[in-house]
Amino acid sequence: MKPCVLVAAAALLLSSCAPRIITQLNGPAVAALAPDAPVLVLDVDEYSPNGCALVANVFVGESGTTLNCGLDRMMSEALRQARQAGGNVLKLTELRPPSMASTCYQITGEVFYAPDLAAVQADISRQRAADEKPRLPAGTPYALLYVYRPTSLGATALTYDVRLNDSVVYQARFGSRSIIRLTKPGAVTLWTENGGKPLTLEVEPGKEYYLRCGLQGSTFKPRPWLSFVSTRQGRQEYDGVD
Repeated sequence: MKPCVLVAAAALLLSSCAPRIITQLNGPAVAALAPDAPVLVLDVDEYSPNGCALVANVFVGESGTTLNCGLDRMMSEALRQARQAGGNVLKLTELRPPSMASTCYQITGEVFYAPDLAAVQADISRQRAADEKPRLPAGTPYALLYVYRPTSLGATALTYDVRLNDSVVYQARFGSRSIIRLTKPGAVTLWTENGGKPLTLEVEPGKEYYLRCGLQGSTFKPRPWLSFVSTRQGRQEYDGVD
């Protein structure tokens, strides 16, 4: 096969494995930012920034043959699109984790341009500090681990065990939740059989942690999936599980 044909075939293969990316500009195109320009990311449950212009809407998801589509890769693509659209704030409107329908993270968001990014960051930091204020009284000698499996993450009867070090501490049933008291400070490991890389948690007294459980993979061969989420997001999702 001729070299030019090989190059074309390789390019076609790489493009077919790339994420699906849709960027819709909100008005006339503006100058793109530098590839390393800082971009502030706001979670789904956070407010849109005040005094900022909406410049675009972006979607990064599965194309059908997408490979290497973990959170870091997909978020990196979303940030790249934000910079190309001339924005320095990415407000997530939907962050869909892997499920039985797709093994990829899928990100939908709004891209804003903040003339004074430092002021926006300071305002968001104040909001986050208020939202993540500890619920446990000062001096509490233990931590709390909130474990839950939302009904939105794989509608299936499959149940699996979640282990803390060598002990089963939670049965991940569809639409269930539990609170685990962690009495010993230091590193612990949370894992499931056939559930990918174990997660490590550094336990500190007086803190609260949120572990979200779900499924990923095909309908015929689903796999357990665990992830830590922020206190703000975890509180909202945990309280929403009946």
